[in-house]
Amino acid sequence: MIDFVYGRLHEKNMDSITIESGGLGYKIFVTSSLYPKLADVGETIRVHTHFIHKEDSMDLYGFESTYEREVFRHLLSVSGVGPKLGMKILSDLQYNDVIRAVLNKDSVYLSKVNGLGKKTSEKIILELKSKFQKLYPYPVDAEKGEGNIENRTAIEALLALGYREKEALEATHAVIRGKKATSTEDIIKESLKILAL
Repeated sequence: MIDFVYGRLHEKNMDSITIESGGLGYKIFVTSSLYPKLADVGETIRVHTHFIHKEDSMDLYGFESTYEREVFRHLLSVSGVGPKLGMKILSDLQYNDVIRAVLNKDSVYLSKVNGLGKKTSEKIILELKSKFQKLYPYPVDAEKGEGNIENRTAIEALLALGYREKEALEATHAVIRGKKATSTEDIIKESLKILAL
């Protein structure tokens, strides 16, 4: 498993990049949404990757964050969704919007992706809704889809600071329930105040 590639950006295109590392050039397929965020050719970058090994090919798929990669992996678990369609979905939609659409059972929103029909959109929702509910356990506003991604990021930040999962869950949930914050940074700040009591 190649978790990430760190090295000099040798070449970049809308759908792929090449990173030079350790004397080797790694071709990595990327989403079109990542392209404008890439560093200039010649600069050092780190890309989180997913490796797919088939009989006739070995391909690397690159992502801006581990969260985006996690969503990609979940999409691949759905029958009928391969790497190309998975990357197309994440090129046309932000990964957090994909999660929100699944949790809100919004197949119409998912169907905005070119090549993703209503039937496949409904299958994605059917197969991933329960998985995403476990990953992002807080209620989601049916229209705005607020709370989930920001909460999850805040929880992981608190865990990294040494707090127990139960403490982090209770604190962030209290912040959201009290509508004291909406951004990840503010949720963390308000949660730390609660944990300090």
